[in-house]
Amino acid sequence: MTAARRAPRRSTEQVRRLILDTATELFAEHGYAQTSMRDIATRTDISLSVLYRQFTSKEELYSATLLAPFLASFEEFASAWRSQVDSPWGDEELIGEFVRDLYSSLSGHRKLLVTLLAAGDDGSDLLERARESLAASLADLRLMAEHEADRREWFARDQLAISNSLMVALVAGLVLLRPLLADTAAADRDTMVKAAARLARYGMSLGPGRTG
Repeated sequence: MTAARRAPRRSTEQVRRLILDTATELFAEHGYAQTSMRDIATRTDISLSVLYRQFTSKEELYSATLLAPFLASFEEFASAWRSQVDSPWGDEELIGEFVRDLYSSLSGHRKLLVTLLAAGDDGSDLLERARESLAASLADLRLMAEHEADRREWFARDQLAISNSLMVALVAGLVLLRPLLADTAAADRDTMVKAAARLARYGMSLGPGRTG
């Protein structure tokens, strides 16, 4: 009699990703208040102890699901960026890659973005948690931007923090407001990405003493 094969052991990152995907589904189906950590563990097919090792509270997990689209896009960009370090892309290609990754990720999770922005009105510290988590990824993004600033002389190191934040805001705003704006609603994704990337590229070049 052949012994049953055990399912391959999942890595910590795989378990975390599965938890986030499951939690996103349940929060969307039932809302935050009506979704329990036990519900999430049951659907994910893990024990509560495993779930709590990854996320110490439901609020922490909820914050992580809301930030997941941002973090995923930053990870995708970081991977693509590392591939071009030795053979640098052109300026528009570099900015376009970041805008495309973020736009695609946020477009697929627009409801989460709306929920995240509304979190500041519910009296909890959810927005502050999200801000702290996002800060780490923005710091990594800044390190990449500093590297590029040293070899691309059209934008300055001393403006990177605000430039990066404004670029994220530009893309997030486009995703949020696009359905309301007739001219953008009719445009395809590539057209929107190219237009936003050109705007960001030009804006970043207008530092002190720069004319583009």
